Amino acid sequence: MQMGWGTGMCFACVVDLGRLGAVVPKTTTPDIRQRTLPLRVAEFPNGTVFSIGVPSKGPNHLVACTVPFSQRFGVPVVASISADTYTSPPKLPITI
Repeated sequence: MQMGWGTGMCFACVVDLGRLGAVVPKTTTPDIRQRTLPLRVAEFPNGTVFSIGVPSKGPNHLVACTVPFSQRFGVPVVASISADTYTSPPKLPITI
């Protein structure tokens, strides 16, 4: 299992996760998504555009890895879910 700061897994050796109210892992998208490759910053006379492109391993990874890990500490997981537009919520291909 890959551990990363975005899931809270690396915090478990530093902080008692059982003392937290919840874990909010990195944002999940309906599909697996890679990060945006450099160049991710463009400067213009009137401003700057940042495109970090949040990577996502998808909802199945969230359910298979992050949720069970957090359950060991009795900590609920609050999913942050991304949508492509603000007019329609994403439909995730899972049921918890």
